[in-house]
Amino acid sequence: MGHILEPSMEKITGQVDNVETTLSRGIYGSAGMTFKLAQNIFLEPNVNYRMAGSNMQFDINANLYISPMVFGISRRWNDSFAGIVGFNASPYLFMGYSYDYTTSGLGSFTTGSHELIVSYTFPSKYKNMPPLRGNRTLYYNEI
Repeated sequence: MGHILEPSMEKITGQVDNVETTLSRGIYGSAGMTFKLAQNIFLEPNVNYRMAGSNMQFDINANLYISPMVFGISRRWNDSFAGIVGFNASPYLFMGYSYDYTTSGLGSFTTGSHELIVSYTFPSKYKNMPPLRGNRTLYYNEI
């Protein structure tokens, strides 16, 4: 959610001068789809766009789910490449590792970043209904 109309904040209290300022316009969007390639094999490409003021970011990602494993790649334009490998330990628990390699000017200050991922989705309170988060329900319903 962003400030599409750039609302102004007039006469900020506590300032020496009555300064008028605006909140930077922010727009966010994403799109993706899941394709079933074979029994327990899914491809999930997606794109993300973020704009706040004059700063813009565009990401393109693809994850390949070979139940219970997940392999993914990501590209953030003019900034970095990333890779992920993980697995669904259960319909509720995902664990993985990601490495992000910086290609922007920050690359001279860093060799990249490592990330360990542990994600738990709490079961639905409704009996016999799987959680509605991610594609884990697709994989475990196919087994």
